[in-house]
Amino acid sequence: MPAQFSPRSASALALSRVGSTLKQKYRIDGIIGVGGTSIVYAATHRNGHRVAIKFLLESFAGDAGMHRLFSREAYLANQVEHPGAVPVLDDDVDDQGCPFLIMPLLEGETVRVRWERAQRRMPLAEVGMVTDAALEVLVSAHVNGVVHRDIKPDNLFLTTAGNVRVLDFGIARLFDGDASVSVTGLTVGTPAFMPPEQALGERSSIGPHSDCWAMGATIFTLLSGEYVHRADTAGALLAAAATRNARSLGEVMPDLPPPLVRCVDKALAFDAADRWPSAREMRAAFGAAFEEALGEPASAVATRVRAVLLSQSSRGPEKPDPSGAETETPRHRRPNEPPPDAAMRGAEWPLATTPARLEQPWVDSARAARVGAASRRILHCGDGIVTGQFESSCFIIWRDAVTRSTFERQRASLAEVVLNQTEGASFLCIIEPTCQPPDEELRRASVEMVESHGDRLRCVAVVVEGEGFRAAIARAVISAMSLLRRHRTLSVAAFSSVRAALPWMNRFTPISSVGDGVGFIEEARSRLEPHVETSVHPDR
Repeated sequence: MPAQFSPRSASALALSRVGSTLKQKYRIDGIIGVGGTSIVYAATHRNGHRVAIKFLLESFAGDAGMHRLFSREAYLANQVEHPGAVPVLDDDVDDQGCPFLIMPLLEGETVRVRWERAQRRMPLAEVGMVTDAALEVLVSAHVNGVVHRDIKPDNLFLTTAGNVRVLDFGIARLFDGDASVSVTGLTVGTPAFMPPEQALGERSSIGPHSDCWAMGATIFTLLSGEYVHRADTAGALLAAAATRNARSLGEVMPDLPPPLVRCVDKALAFDAADRWPSAREMRAAFGAAFEEALGEPASAVATRVRAVLLSQSSRGPEKPDPSGAETETPRHRRPNEPPPDAAMRGAEWPLATTPARLEQPWVDSARAARVGAASRRILHCGDGIVTGQFESSCFIIWRDAVTRSTFERQRASLAEVVLNQTEGASFLCIIEPTCQPPDEELRRASVEMVESHGDRLRCVAVVVEGEGFRAAIARAVISAMSLLRRHRTLSVAAFSSVRAALPWMNRFTPISSVGDGVGFIEEARSRLEPHVETSVHPDR
């Protein structure tokens, strides 16, 4: 299960780094993502080279064990000596004593993101390519004495060139005479992909066979859409991993070829002696099984899948639109979309009105079911600003002047909504006619709000209302949002009304009833008076 992160303790420092210069040579451009123990930024070296910078979260600032564990990633990742393992180019501490690592900046997406976009069942050919490439990296790691200990879809990365990279050797260990680093109270690994010996905390029993189990669990999940063990919480998953035999993949997917099922089941054996003895043998067996299932060698499968990935990356991000006819254009307009509102003609990016094809929102019933009856809350009302949540979306309404101090009061609540949505969330910014902030203030607030969430945000909709509303403000917002298009999973558009924006948002993070969403936002508006004192209202 993905690690949960509360922005209340770390977001202030995390955001303060954006725009600063580290060690007088790395300009920190924005946040890529946040994990359970670290946060990763995109940065630019003074010579123009782009890199990723990984910081230990400040919540672990006083934990000497976590400091040592974090710093060892540089040594262990580089010891693997394989291009599929992301190297650490440098390591140091900042002026506050927080350790950080410098790594290459990858373009692409994690296997988990791709799996979710495929409705949690990746095609057999793609799983075969990912399996072969990941096991090749593990062969090299094990030969060099390194056990990864956290193989899972989140730590496998598909580049835009169609290559697989293994991420995060932060909890890896040497199994040749190294006792590993222990951290009091911390169970290292991810319960859904954790072998029995690791779940039991038997560090001396962890070895290459442990990575083989995790790789088997990853294949099981990518193909079936389910975890090996059924459980509702991380604690229950951990207990199941420590005490129960894995389900057979054949129980979940009876139509899979038996050789492939046997390969996965062997990798998931409870007793280490019954598993594949090495990643090398596991790779050979899976190569044969996938070849039989697909009717072509692993090398041919990899070539074909990479060609598809390259083609997709050249077309830009995929859209979950069943018609398949829509493509995103640089001007944020669809080919048959009406011209923007007359009042907004001065904006740099034309605003979308309500295309006829979006009058009836498209809803993916499976994803909507997973969203369920999520909470609808007014998170904050005051200072001329309302923030709230409806299902997997968060919104902010600006009525009066926006300043940095008023905006800071809202950010933590909105960040919590976004980060707690396992499939990502959408963000709606409503700018009312009476809102007259300086352009630069609004632009900066917009960029910081969205960049702070990295790839956890699926879409951003900006609603600019009111006859004759200043085009300069619209231009500032749209220009700011357009900077974020480098996140391949993020789509940005502007609209003239909430009712027009919600159906578009529904295509990315389904809203069970667009009408209810409009009604809830109108209720939030009715509670906002221009000069009410700041107050936090209970959840509704």
